[in-house]
Amino acid sequence: MIKPLKTALKPGNSNAKTSPALTLVKRRGASDFEQLRKAMVEAVQKLAASCWTDYNLHDPGITILESLCYALTDINHRTDYAIENLLANANQELSLRQHGLSAPGDAFEMRPLTTTEIADYLCRKIPELAAVSIQETKVRTKSSAVVSTLPWLHKIYITAWASSNSSKQMQELKAKVITQYHRVRNLGNALNDVVLTKRVNVALSGDIYLNEEVGESGKVEQAMAAMYFCVQRYLVTANFQVTGEPLVALLNEIHKVSGVTTTSHLALIGVAVDGRLEKPVGSNVFTDPRYALRLQLSTIAGADSVRVFVRNRQVNVDAAAVQQLIHSLEEAHQLQRNMLRDAAPTASIPSSHKELLSYISVQNHFPANYGINAFGLPASASAQRKGQAKQLKGYLTLFDQLLVDHLAMLDSTKDFLSTDTGVKRVYPTGKLDGVVSQIYQSVPGVDFLDSLEAYQNYSPRKARVFDFLAAMNGRDKESFAWDFNNPYFSELARAEQLLACKQQYVEHIGMLARDRAAGTNFVEKTWGTTNQSTLEKHLRIKLGLSERRLSTVYPLVRAGLNHQDSDLGFHFNANNAKQETRFATSFYENIGHSLAADETRNLKPVPDIAVDEPTSKKVYHQVRNHVFGHLKNLRTLLFRAGANLASYRIKVSDQRTATRLYINLGRNSRENWLYLLSTKSEHDAAITANGLCQFIQTLNSDMEGFHLIEHQLLLPVSKHWQPAVDKVASLNPFANTQSLVVSGWSARFVDGEFRRYVEDLVLQESPAHMYTQVFWLDFSTMERFEVLFKNWCDVRTRRDEHRKFNFLSAKLLRMLMKLAEGGLR
Repeated sequence: MIKPLKTALKPGNSNAKTSPALTLVKRRGASDFEQLRKAMVEAVQKLAASCWTDYNLHDPGITILESLCYALTDINHRTDYAIENLLANANQELSLRQHGLSAPGDAFEMRPLTTTEIADYLCRKIPELAAVSIQETKVRTKSSAVVSTLPWLHKIYITAWASSNSSKQMQELKAKVITQYHRVRNLGNALNDVVLTKRVNVALSGDIYLNEEVGESGKVEQAMAAMYFCVQRYLVTANFQVTGEPLVALLNEIHKVSGVTTTSHLALIGVAVDGRLEKPVGSNVFTDPRYALRLQLSTIAGADSVRVFVRNRQVNVDAAAVQQLIHSLEEAHQLQRNMLRDAAPTASIPSSHKELLSYISVQNHFPANYGINAFGLPASASAQRKGQAKQLKGYLTLFDQLLVDHLAMLDSTKDFLSTDTGVKRVYPTGKLDGVVSQIYQSVPGVDFLDSLEAYQNYSPRKARVFDFLAAMNGRDKESFAWDFNNPYFSELARAEQLLACKQQYVEHIGMLARDRAAGTNFVEKTWGTTNQSTLEKHLRIKLGLSERRLSTVYPLVRAGLNHQDSDLGFHFNANNAKQETRFATSFYENIGHSLAADETRNLKPVPDIAVDEPTSKKVYHQVRNHVFGHLKNLRTLLFRAGANLASYRIKVSDQRTATRLYINLGRNSRENWLYLLSTKSEHDAAITANGLCQFIQTLNSDMEGFHLIEHQLLLPVSKHWQPAVDKVASLNPFANTQSLVVSGWSARFVDGEFRRYVEDLVLQESPAHMYTQVFWLDFSTMERFEVLFKNWCDVRTRRDEHRKFNFLSAKLLRMLMKLAEGGLR
């Protein structure tokens, strides 16, 4: 029920009109026993007042009415369970991801985006690191004397906690940094180098004034330890390039320490190898990322450098105690970092699971003299009395079934309002164990509704659930490729494909939002895996493609197809040996033959028959060897008409000695029927058509795919795998550019409207700083590209052959530039 609230007038304008605010009020009828009984008696009085006049407790009708009220009261109570109890599983847990949910801390978690966030991530992931600074690279290109600043090419300066690590340990530390950096590398970024900073030991000099409370409580050492720890953390983590005057910023940090009131003559003094104090550290050392300032804790004992005052009186400080407290603070800080590093997303939360399927028939609540409860009638009861009891049981069973079905639907909430698609039921039916069998000799099945797809209509309804779960995560109703383009499947199969895409989308919706800018991690294997950028993962989900990076050309080769560099397209290998099959005749009749109009009316649609994968492959190879040996151009047949079962027709000969199988190569409303082959029976023809159609559908799906390559990763590298920017003539082809290379020959991907959808989707989901080029390639061009790209991925992951890598990068870049110019397709 919707109730309008009082209209509120705008301040200062008594004549202003506003739309009435609306509030939704939950509509519930009577739910407790007394209210239900009263409402039902009043309904009976309205409906049958002339023939039903006794409403006392002894009346059988009132007994039935009260039994139903009791059952409804119990069901209403269970319906009012909190939603988290309805979604909980038998393990007393609510699985968050399964229901499109996330814990509050996980919902707002984002991957590192800025250089500061990436530096903090590296410090948290690598315990040996004390500090990380990420700087942009400044270089000169081969053809320019002007220094260019490349914010997307990162140089990482690292500072280790230990000062006496060996060269091998430093190399291992660099390798860890490279590995972790690539795990959070964003689209458009690249790593130039990892540099170990030079340690500069410094000591604090000046006067520190503490408040009276610290002096009276004897916590001078604690206050000094907190101050030294603050200085050390500031020196390690501060970015002096953006903090302005370094000492002023340091003073501000010290004044935040509890117990410190003010400072005087504060400075940082350099410490020589032998421990001698030298001159104050210059500002150039602060701002140079090659240097790392470290506070020398052994200088705490030097009373000549730091003096501590309480009430303007100098006090003595136990230097050993201060050092011990500093070590304790560092250990606590490291422990906190480890806890952050090991934190995993919350998978589930505790929630009480409620039993919903336990149901006791209303018949068991009737007095024994009715003869319908668990005890039944005595054996001496007459046949008429037993018949009357069965009649009453049959009448009440209808109510029992409605009530138990309601509980079954309530119990299915946790499955239906989730990403689980294993139980394909919208309206589950409950079981009345021991009730129905007492009425009927042959117990009817309780799962008969599950087989009625038109009644269940599972896929579209479940798809709306996924839309709802996506909306809960702040996403508008998404458009998927299977929403409008379907050259392969029946409407039911298309709905199932769309449902699978939406399921995958909701399951990964948190990752897609959190890691939207993520790039591919090329330190790990990429080909044949799901190691891809988030943009690629998002596109694969929306387009209904394989989640792995696979070849789009290999499925054709595996199917026995060869490509020729002519305009004829794809060809079967005519050298395959022929085999004996069940075909009565197996030859290709008159390529140019078209059926007369009167003959087409006698063609029968091919029934949909389930064919397993081995049979499908066998049928395809039989048809390929015997029928298509002389067919020159199979592009239309294979990738358009052959993928849709509606394109096939059967014609039985007048003598019923053979059955012909035809396929329609026409598009839209035009018909162009082509004879394929003859079989011994209609059943054989149907199996052949279904098997061939299924194989071509699978072939189309396997051929559909794309590859995304970031141009900055195509920069040449030195033998140490550092980008050799000074070797390129111009940076224009590399900066903030990526190319999406798509296979353009499948039945779906040749459609112009579908291509526009893909290009709009890429534009919508790409990060704003990246310019994305989309290229639709034919088979031969894609074959050349994949050979180069796969080898390029493998060499980049191994990082062992920089010359080969540079050769492949140059070839790929030239190919992409020619595609951009329109020279290839």
